[in-house]
Amino acid sequence: MRATAAVLLVLCLLALSHGVLYSYVIDGKLSMIEVATDGSVFGVNSLGDVYTRDGITASKPEGNGRSNIPMGMRMGHVTYDLGCLWVVSKSGFTMVCTR
Repeated sequence: MRATAAVLLVLCLLALSHGVLYSYVIDGKLSMIEVATDGSVFGVNSLGDVYTRDGITASKPEGNGRSNIPMGMRMGHVTYDLGCLWVVSKSGFTMVCTR
């Protein structure tokens, strides 16, 4: 799924639960996206690079940019909550990272 479609879907689902519809589209190609309970957003692209969305606030849920998180190997999946980013590499290693 294209990142723009995935992010738009997430934003729309979040917005619908609050009675608001967002139409902002974010460029990029992610193969998976994670939205944590604190609003943090992480994603993995098809190359296995991990990104986080910057500047997310209640008034700007789409944020204002993205940052690459260097991992040292290609990742296939991420999940985040309670200050821990869990990642699974494309070769099967599971790691936990803290901020």
